[in-house]
Amino acid sequence: MKALADVQASVIAVLKADVPLVTLLGTSDQIKEVEWQGSDFVYPVVRVETAITPNEVYCNPDGLEIVIYCMSEKKSSRQCSLVADAVAKVFHDKRGYSSAGITFVFSRVTRLPYPKQQEGQSIWTSPVEVTAQVK
Repeated sequence: MKALADVQASVIAVLKADVPLVTLLGTSDQIKEVEWQGSDFVYPVVRVETAITPNEVYCNPDGLEIVIYCMSEKKSSRQCSLVADAVAKVFHDKRGYSSAGITFVFSRVTRLPYPKQQEGQSIWTSPVEVTAQVK
């Protein structure tokens, strides 16, 4: 089984390498792990959360669930929606690619919801859900 931190770093590297996504964000520095606790950033941002499901017979590939939170503070949800669409294009129906020492056997988007705001907050959020297999 791969280390979760390595897999998460690989997912972030895949996102940072996508030119259309980085163009929407303005810089690849806006793509970080969901646990990042810095306070010095500007929207829009992308935050990555990963969870590994080890193969039951202890061999490759392992299952991977990814949630990629796309967030924007614009008055309209359009920017958030565009970022979420760009994220989905990075992972949907892809096979046999590698990044940072992790091989993705396949990946596909399982959920791409319309952006929503939490009550009392002005941040639009769209959690893009991806399932994959890694080795």
